Amino acid sequence: MSNNTLTDVPYRQNRRDMWMAVATTFLAGIIYFLTVQPTLSFWDCGEFIACASILGVPHPPGTPLFVLIGRIFSILPIGDDVSYRVNLLSVASGAVAVGVAYMVASTFLRRWILRDAQFWGREFVIITGSFCSAMLLGFSATVWNNAVEAEVYGITLAIFMIIMYSSLIWIEVRYTPLGPRLLIFATYMAVFGLGVHMMVYLAIPGMWLMVFMLHEGYRKDWRVWAGALATLLVVGTGTEAFLWNLIFVTGIAVFWRLAPFDQKRKMRAWIVPLWAVSLYLLFSLTFPIAMFEQYGWSPVEWLVSLLIFGACLVGSFVAINEDTARSKIRWGFLTGIGGAALMAFTLQLYIPIRSLHDPKIDENNPETWTSFKSFLERKQYGQQSMVSRMFKRRGLWQNQLGRHPRMGFWGFFQEQYLVTGQPFYFLFLLGMLPFVVPFIRSGAAAKESIPDRFAVYIFLSLTLMATTVGLVVYMNFADGVFYNALATDQAYLEVRDRDYFFTTGFGLFGLCIGLGAAWLTAFVAQRFKSLAKPVVAVMGLVTAIWLPLGTVSANWFKCDRSQNYIPYDYAYNILNGCPPNSILFTNGDNDTFPVWCLQEAYGIRTDVKVVNLSLVNTDWYILQMKHQYDVPMNLTDDQIKTVPERLPDGRLYGRPKEQYYDQFRGYKHDLVPYMSPPPESKLIRVQDQMMEQIILANNWAAPVYFSGNYSGETELQLSEHIEMQGQGYRFVRKQGRNMHDTEESYRLYDSTYRYRSFGDLDSYQDESTASLLLAYPEKMIQLSTRLFSNGDTVRALQMAEKAREVVPAYWRTYGILAGMYSQMGSPDDSARVIEEGLRAISYLREVNPGNVLYIQAHALVLDGAGRTGEALTLLSDAFDKQPKEELIFITLAQLGMRAGDQVRLQQAARLWLGGHPNDSRARSLLSFSPPPATAPPPTPVVIPGGN
Repeated sequence: MSNNTLTDVPYRQNRRDMWMAVATTFLAGIIYFLTVQPTLSFWDCGEFIACASILGVPHPPGTPLFVLIGRIFSILPIGDDVSYRVNLLSVASGAVAVGVAYMVASTFLRRWILRDAQFWGREFVIITGSFCSAMLLGFSATVWNNAVEAEVYGITLAIFMIIMYSSLIWIEVRYTPLGPRLLIFATYMAVFGLGVHMMVYLAIPGMWLMVFMLHEGYRKDWRVWAGALATLLVVGTGTEAFLWNLIFVTGIAVFWRLAPFDQKRKMRAWIVPLWAVSLYLLFSLTFPIAMFEQYGWSPVEWLVSLLIFGACLVGSFVAINEDTARSKIRWGFLTGIGGAALMAFTLQLYIPIRSLHDPKIDENNPETWTSFKSFLERKQYGQQSMVSRMFKRRGLWQNQLGRHPRMGFWGFFQEQYLVTGQPFYFLFLLGMLPFVVPFIRSGAAAKESIPDRFAVYIFLSLTLMATTVGLVVYMNFADGVFYNALATDQAYLEVRDRDYFFTTGFGLFGLCIGLGAAWLTAFVAQRFKSLAKPVVAVMGLVTAIWLPLGTVSANWFKCDRSQNYIPYDYAYNILNGCPPNSILFTNGDNDTFPVWCLQEAYGIRTDVKVVNLSLVNTDWYILQMKHQYDVPMNLTDDQIKTVPERLPDGRLYGRPKEQYYDQFRGYKHDLVPYMSPPPESKLIRVQDQMMEQIILANNWAAPVYFSGNYSGETELQLSEHIEMQGQGYRFVRKQGRNMHDTEESYRLYDSTYRYRSFGDLDSYQDESTASLLLAYPEKMIQLSTRLFSNGDTVRALQMAEKAREVVPAYWRTYGILAGMYSQMGSPDDSARVIEEGLRAISYLREVNPGNVLYIQAHALVLDGAGRTGEALTLLSDAFDKQPKEELIFITLAQLGMRAGDQVRLQQAARLWLGGHPNDSRARSLLSFSPPPATAPPPTPVVIPGGN
């Protein structure tokens, strides 16, 4: 299009597209509504719901936008469950993302991909392709999963798609007054979106590149470059550099936009000292002078800031002689860009303002500029920034990009849409077609200028790369291969599936699949014009029905949360297992965040004081436990609060002002991690010391309870003073090993605990959830075994049967229960238990084929039934398909060694060493030889579930 056309003809969105987008939004919303989680979910969702309910401050970077909107949803008169109401925020935002995606796809098809295509049914192809694009974006597995629970990724995707749509509309109106306003709006939404997730910002680099390719005036104007650089600083630099440069360019722009000509000429010479003084004041006011060196800018921050300042300095001299009308427009545009970004950033002020009011959840206590900055940048003293960390790989490239458990990008990618395995490559090629289009066009379209022809495709491809492979590089997930116990940043295998970081990328590629399907339909229809009608009809229906319906049906089971009450009941059981007014020590996210949610959002068991053992390694959390939660401790604030100091090697290290006297060890030391004196030389963590201090100060006044077993180095002799009570452990005065309060445990399991959907064979459970639940049958059969050995066979059998009913996936339950029946002289019941176990676990494997816990359970039940050969065959087949699953490898090795199956062991070892070349366990299997036939078989290793 010519510049005149763009100026004279105002842009009008096709009305049919608008109505179709609304219809697609409602359809997506209905499906999300049918599959939404009825209550809270595991991981961060419980914390987000609790913070939305009380306006708290969740973990860095705080997600203030989600908290504020979530608060509105939490008080809506919809449903009885507060978590359900907050979950509807994700339902609504996910549906909006799908609707906007329809508009993005239709714009791509009308304006670029099919702009010059003339064939029968063109409008039908645009509608079906846009619908397919929107549905594949909304119902790819990762996007759908995040749209039915209280997570930040639904809002993130909605804002991301709004930015993309605004950018595409800008192309059509770039020479009209609406053009710069759209860029200002997109900038505002990007910075505003930082209030949910930084992923929103990944659309901005591609947008600015497209702007400079398509707008000659902007490409030659230093002010636009300065504004773009200032807004892009948030991607790779610190908070001060981002804010300072925005303040600087906005201030200069406002002055030059409003000041009279004479004042501009007089003020030119003051720009340099004004900038220097302002920079000094920024640092001197936000930090003590002594802290300047510790929190100084990086070379990149200084370099970009100097580039922006230099552009403003030189450009201001040039601007004196430019056309007045043009000058006002360009200075006004720079003012709008900087001002919009600064205005949007004020959303982040919720964090320190709310933290000053000390809500019950106030992570990192970001009340000062120092703590607020560290909070936004996701770091504390001594930690690397994400940008610095990505240059030291924490996993092999083939694992980070491939199909490694929990973090391999391609493994997640293949599971997003309709098909998996080899057929997936058809969808992959379909999604790549839109990027081939500009190279195969002919006729009048080929005469377009290079920027007009390629800019929009570069925008799409760069954004797709940033949200997929770019995040693989940036996030640098750990694959467990580089694990080093002495490293400060241990590269353990990721604790959960990290697919959610690629939400926008997977959604965007789903959109590209729909675009590719529409282009392919148009291509075939134009090549075979005599068959255009049947071709368009058939391929259009396949695009609009088969692809979306196939994706929805394939992912429904995995994404349907409508009957999932596990996280709520799991947290309910932890709290109600505690005696009144207990101090409860929890271990990680999944036994802490749901508990917080029940206490703060539902008001359940608020008498229990929760101490998270991971967070209690930090000074801010210890101070909150002392002052806000009234957790007993005999430490002063100066013995707790750390002050950063620079070590000789340049690293920052936090040390309290005062040491404390350690009554357990008999000497004074800092409340920091340290190695105990020889000969023990063991690492004593802060959490070990704090547990000792809290229990000492408590002095038996309140019951002390643990949600799970503790494996730290303390002087409390915990192993001799904890008594199992149900799923938890109570700290008791009496001394002994493996103590178990059988009566209290029986009461909890029989009449207190809830198990809704724990044993639902027709509901999806990921490996994380299934692993958590295995602690239930394991501890229930421990109770059953004790009762049986005490002669209480009735209750022993009742508890073992209950364990099987509550969690049918645990293999040990069937062996223990069958053994009890056998000892009681009931071989038929013993055989029945094993067969029922095999049927139940076989069914679980059928409906959850990817869950390795079920594969292991099936094999071990077969082994317990004397069918070791079948078990080894099952494990070998599974390991051939999933050669990086450590649990399958370990189980195969154990059973293979016991059975003396040297061939299978060596095959498995070679396969495992392909991805783990330094694994000494696998190397030892290469030289394994079966023991003599007369030798007794080794005792099988038990792999119980747990927290």
